[in-house]
Amino acid sequence: MYLHKKILGLKANYPITIFEIDDKDNKLIEYRGLSSETPKNEIKIEDNIIFENKQYLVKYTLVEHSIVTYAYAFVEKPRNGKFNPEKARELGVPESRLWKELQDGSKIKFNGKTIDPLKEGIVGPKRPGRKITYSGDMMPCESFIDLGKDSDILIHEATYASDLAEIAKKKKHSTSVDAANNAKKMNVKQLLLTHISSRYQEDASKLLEDAKKIFPNTILARDLLRITLK
Repeated sequence: MYLHKKILGLKANYPITIFEIDDKDNKLIEYRGLSSETPKNEIKIEDNIIFENKQYLVKYTLVEHSIVTYAYAFVEKPRNGKFNPEKARELGVPESRLWKELQDGSKIKFNGKTIDPLKEGIVGPKRPGRKITYSGDMMPCESFIDLGKDSDILIHEATYASDLAEIAKKKKHSTSVDAANNAKKMNVKQLLLTHISSRYQEDASKLLEDAKKIFPNTILARDLLRITLK
């Protein structure tokens, strides 16, 4: 990044922290600011997880491209079951911090009685977390298939239509058909095609049609697109 700054004249008028993946030595290298030449910190990477908190984690994998390139998966941890406020009211529990504890699946003491929210039907069983996988530039490879298994959304490069498959292979990019095949292998719920070549700026329908023949639940990504995951 320091070299990029020198060559391209990159500037930032705000604090910025940069993390660089060292896949060879399994570590995350932290730099403070674009002018930093030496690492501020080095963090050991385990199981390809580069970030984790109580709610979610981010994993990466090395993919095949003309330069070193990574793909990423945003993985939400199991979510609390759905909350049934009427059940709480039936047991006389007032709307207060106690509801938050019940929503979290915690047993509470109320009026001398222990209330188990799961047993009482106040909350349902844990729900699976959601998963979003993003490819970046790449050609089809097994490491990406493993990363994106069972994703709710797969955001996949689709630079070329299928009639330019040889060019895609030579430049180590993907076609929309490659993206659709990957989505099918990964058992994802929805595919978003992105990184479309400028040659399709006026009409990218060919890419979408080719992909939908293989994976029907496919759409073309666009600027400011919003999708709600339940």
